Amino acid sequence: MSIKVTIKNGQLLRKPLKLTDLTMGKYAYGSLDGNWRNTGELVEGYNVLYDPNRIGRGIEFSWSKNVKDKIELHVNFISTKYDMEMFYKVIRNILHVWKAKSFEHDGETYHEEDLNELCQLQRELNLRYMSELKQDGVMIVFGAMFPISVKYEKLANYGMSHDEEGYADYLHELQSQDAYYAVPIIYQLNEEEFFGSYSVTATTDIIFPKQAMNPVMTTNPKTGEPLECSFFVVTLVSLEQRQTVGTMSFDEFIAKAKIMECPEFDETHVLLKGLSEEELQALAESEHRDPFGKICQGDKQNF
Repeated sequence: MSIKVTIKNGQLLRKPLKLTDLTMGKYAYGSLDGNWRNTGELVEGYNVLYDPNRIGRGIEFSWSKNVKDKIELHVNFISTKYDMEMFYKVIRNILHVWKAKSFEHDGETYHEEDLNELCQLQRELNLRYMSELKQDGVMIVFGAMFPISVKYEKLANYGMSHDEEGYADYLHELQSQDAYYAVPIIYQLNEEEFFGSYSVTATTDIIFPKQAMNPVMTTNPKTGEPLECSFFVVTLVSLEQRQTVGTMSFDEFIAKAKIMECPEFDETHVLLKGLSEEELQALAESEHRDPFGKICQGDKQNF
């Protein structure tokens, strides 16, 4: 569930928006890649605007080289209070820049004097929506930086207790860490099979999954159905040697690197502190079954 706002330029000689009209000197932006990770790059189409001091889900905005007629902004529910407040602050600023008298908010027309009331109302509705999440299991919350796995029960508790600050702190703490969010690169093994490869690079902190996962919203080019990998591997990359030094099955890496003993990041990931070059090399040289069929020990592979 999301809120959509459309603002039309009210000037006779229409002045294009500048990016600074959205960032207002304090917000950051970036587009999301196919795995919903923030690239830090601005693209034509949808981008995310967020507060680097309060990283939540951010707000979405449409962008092109010459935004001068209208602009669309979106904020999703299960956002933080800071996302909601940023949303209405940006709306107010664009109204001033474009000298617009009104804006459309989910199909209804409102004016600048309505912004404070709308913000408070939507914050309350957001908390109510969270409090009514009754499912079991885990929900993927698409943050401004990357997806976060949270139990429905935890989200509902934030809503029922009206703990806006606690929820905002939780999302910011996770997303402000300087760590690589690991996703598999997909390769086609033969006409029928695909496999996924996670990369582990020496000295790099990694948000690493507890279980290998098929890529979301990636389709099999032959069938058009959601793509499923036959197996997953982990590729070990040395920065000193500037090459891959080993490859092992995902499950063997989980066991040998003692992933389940790492600090929990979210419900489906751990934080793997950067392995030293020596630790990475020891993994590469350990006896393990090559996922492609051979027994290997310390074989360097240009995978």
